[in-house]
Amino acid sequence: MKLETLINPIKKSDSFQTKKFEIDPSPYAFQLLIKQLYKNPIHSIIRELISNAYDSHQQANNPAPVKVLFPSILDPYFTVEDFGTGLSPDDINNIYTVLFRSNRRSSNEFIGGFGLGAKCPFSYTDHFLITSFYKNTEFQYAAIINAEGIPEINLINELPTTRPNGLIIKVPVLQEDHHKFIYGGKDILPWFPNLETNIEIEKPILLIDTPKFSVSKKINFSSPGAFVLVQNIIYPLDLRTIFKHEYFFAPYGWKGSLILKFQIGELSITPNREDLNY
Repeated sequence: MKLETLINPIKKSDSFQTKKFEIDPSPYAFQLLIKQLYKNPIHSIIRELISNAYDSHQQANNPAPVKVLFPSILDPYFTVEDFGTGLSPDDINNIYTVLFRSNRRSSNEFIGGFGLGAKCPFSYTDHFLITSFYKNTEFQYAAIINAEGIPEINLINELPTTRPNGLIIKVPVLQEDHHKFIYGGKDILPWFPNLETNIEIEKPILLIDTPKFSVSKKINFSSPGAFVLVQNIIYPLDLRTIFKHEYFFAPYGWKGSLILKFQIGELSITPNREDLNY
C-alpha cells in the first residue's frame, strides 16, 4: 500500500548543523511500537498474518488458497501457511526484522506497507515460529523476546526441500484463548476469498452487491449498520464522526448492513490497521 509522506517538506540552507532524529532500539521502544500498538492483539494477528499471506500470493501470482489453522488441544497454534514468494535470509535480516521497513510500500496492489504487521505476534506472545521455503531450501526460525526485552530472530535449522516457495507462521496460543482466536476468525475470515481453514466460516448473505457497495443481512446484533470494506478487511463506519447529527448515526432499526467498498490506497488506515483515519 502506498503511504503518504510529508506533503510540504521544509527546505533549509546547507549551512545548518544537522542531526536526524532516531529511534532508540530499546525494550521501551519495542513495547510502544508492538506491544501497545494493538487494541485487540488477537484480531490483529489474524488479520495481519492472513493479509501478508494474500500479498505474498499476489506477488507470486499464485491462485492457490491460503491455509489458516486455528488452535486446538492437539495443536495449540494459530498457523498461517502461504505459497507465495517465500523469504530469503536477506529478506529476513533486512526487511522482516526491521520495524517500518516494507517492500510493499510502492504499490496499491498490496494490503501491507507499514512494516509492522509481521511483528504483531509479539503483541500477544514472547515467541513464535517462522518457516520460509525459498529456492529449494527450508529455513526454520524462532522469533523471541530476548533477555534484554528486545525482539530477535534465530535461524535454528536449514535443510533442502522440494516444497514450493512460501511461508508458515505458527503463533502459540494459550488454551484459555483458543475460543478467542476462533471467534476472531469468524469475524475476519468471511471477507477473505480462497481460504482453506479448519473452522466453519459463515459468509455474509448479500441482498445487494455492486462494485461500489453491498447490502447484507445485518452482520451482528450490535453492529453499527454501516461498514467500509478495503480489499478484504472490513471496518465499522463511525457515523457520528462523519455526520455530527443524531438522526444520522442511530440506524438501530436497520435490518441490514450497508458496506461501502474502497480500493487499497483510497482511504487512510491507522498504522495498527484496526480502524479508519477519519
